[in-house]
Amino acid sequence: MTEFKRTQEMHQYYRDSLVKTYFFDEFGKIPKDTLISLIDTNSCDPVQCAETLHVLQSGLSPAKDLALKQMIMLIAQSHLSMDKHRNGIQTPMPAAYKKGIRDGLMRMLQKVPSVKYLINAIQVLYRIGEIDEAMALVRKNEKVVDTSPHLQQIVAMVYTMEERYEEALPYLLKLVDSGAHQNNSLIKLMSMACMYKLGALPDEPVDFASLAQAANSNKPEFPYHWLVKPTENHRSKPTLLIACDDKYFYEHALALVYSVLEHNHDNVLVHFHLYTPNASVVKYVRDLAAKYPQLEITAAQETIDLKSPTKVVEFATRRFAASQALLSHFNAPVILLDADALWRKPWKETMGKLASNSDVIVCQPKAAPFWEHVAAGMVYLNNTPAAQRYIAQVVAFIEDNLRKGKSLWFLDQIALSACHHESLKHQWGIRFASTAPDQLMDVNHGEHALTWVVTNQKHAAGAYADYKRELQQRHGQLPYSTPNDAFLAISQQKKPVQFLQVGAMDGVSYDPIHPFIRNFAWHGVLVEPLPDMLERTRNNYQGCTGLVFENVAITEQVETKNLYRIAPEVIVKHKLPDWLKGMSTFSDTKLKDYQQYVTVEEVQCMPLMALIERNPLANIDVFQIDTEGYDYTVFKQLDFSKFRPTIINLEIVNLNAEELQALEQDLMAQDYVFYRYEFDMIAMAKRWFQNAV
Repeated sequence: MTEFKRTQEMHQYYRDSLVKTYFFDEFGKIPKDTLISLIDTNSCDPVQCAETLHVLQSGLSPAKDLALKQMIMLIAQSHLSMDKHRNGIQTPMPAAYKKGIRDGLMRMLQKVPSVKYLINAIQVLYRIGEIDEAMALVRKNEKVVDTSPHLQQIVAMVYTMEERYEEALPYLLKLVDSGAHQNNSLIKLMSMACMYKLGALPDEPVDFASLAQAANSNKPEFPYHWLVKPTENHRSKPTLLIACDDKYFYEHALALVYSVLEHNHDNVLVHFHLYTPNASVVKYVRDLAAKYPQLEITAAQETIDLKSPTKVVEFATRRFAASQALLSHFNAPVILLDADALWRKPWKETMGKLASNSDVIVCQPKAAPFWEHVAAGMVYLNNTPAAQRYIAQVVAFIEDNLRKGKSLWFLDQIALSACHHESLKHQWGIRFASTAPDQLMDVNHGEHALTWVVTNQKHAAGAYADYKRELQQRHGQLPYSTPNDAFLAISQQKKPVQFLQVGAMDGVSYDPIHPFIRNFAWHGVLVEPLPDMLERTRNNYQGCTGLVFENVAITEQVETKNLYRIAPEVIVKHKLPDWLKGMSTFSDTKLKDYQQYVTVEEVQCMPLMALIERNPLANIDVFQIDTEGYDYTVFKQLDFSKFRPTIINLEIVNLNAEELQALEQDLMAQDYVFYRYEFDMIAMAKRWFQNAV
């Protein structure tokens, strides 16, 4: 019987996050770079590792050489247990796999006793889920643990997971005293959990002060702007709340709607809570409302600063205030569900009876730290005063922290978990029902789950991805989760794809279409004004046919202009950021922070349509633009009466507000769907997006 059952069953994320550094007394003549590559977490091929080590001569004594190579092998083998190598699926590793690593570590420690190898061994055992064995070594070597923050954080996590907070506290105090908590959010979360569970109201990394008083649960006026108004305020069915930004709308939320249609078209209604939506999303939602009247689709918008570094936390948390408003406005139950979830079973048949006898239904993982006692992926709120009190307290907690600038990832789950704990502790009279994840929202994608949720490896292959693709295809939509899916789809449909790329740089770096040009033999024109970079582009496309290389910049007239850049060899020599090699610009101020390295080159320029006319482009399937702030100036020159690209991808990070607005208006006028991602915007012809199966 294990002493640490909860820790054994916890999410692999908490093992991967705390094991990132390994230690070696010496590694002899083995090159440091080779050692780092062998224990890199992206490497999990023990055979390749063994082949590499076989030919390496460390020059150490035979015992030390063998121990070093065994340690490297065992570390590499342990990487197989990591989330990223298992598509995020949470199932135990085979017992024989764990036993092989455990026995190998013990043999190695017997041959060469070493404090650093001991630290490595405990970390490896923790990573693969051999918690009893790891803690046995900890207890035998407390003096080593006292000097190792890497082990202290593991021990603190184990005791926090087991809800043995008084035992976790001494290790957390040591971590705080050493400053290890400064750049480690998990140490801060563990400290917060210990303080709260031992009777205090912490104020870091989030503030629990709002729990000291009851929140106002009076029905507020609906505070959001309607995009699709309800035909009537009272509803007889639960409303599914889907909150998302533009990116999540196209990448996930549409598939969620299709899953509702297939499993719950007569069980639930749909409401979109859209964060700062662009015009194409608003139009798409209105079209959905007209197409699927049985879902009684409504929508409202909330403005969030899309340039804010905390926007992702706001996306995750502000939906709870929206649920509170909807609960009052519709006078009917609300179901909050992550936009990247997919329905698998009928709500009424699966959860109807439980819902009618409960105020709140929450999902509680069987082994999770305090800040995940209540998962935020799905919450059911009945139309009762008790449910309104619970969600009001949750919203007060969230809003108090957002107001104080404590926009921490996990804030929504901390709020749900703390308010759940308070309601039970102080007997608020809320009828909670809780279900296990494999029944309500299953990350392992079992057959009996009400919904499937995406793993933390969001675009991994597997049952979820297959089901999502099938839903999209059945409903006539491009199978789509990322921009790469659009490039892949058109590569498979058109032979060859015709493309125009303005701002090719070296043809590889920071280039979203390079692999498709090469792997699918696209034909087209690559435009790059700098001769040395164009030569690199030619070299990177050696062996490819159907490509034309244009050494010119695109402006609005034939002219010669100064281009400011930092040469690649200067970037290497002075160890400057690699992205600077793609920052050639017409602006004389954009590189001001690196002014001493900037050189100026005169480049030949011409209008876009003139360049197109002198090249053999019968049509343009893909139009790619990356011109460091000149992107809209290039885009707006395209004559859509002659060329209508299926996909347009352009960098927008350097555009001003007026240019962004004009770009979106132009795309709407040409009937594209579009959204921002990373530094770019992708636009797809709407007819193709909806009929690209």
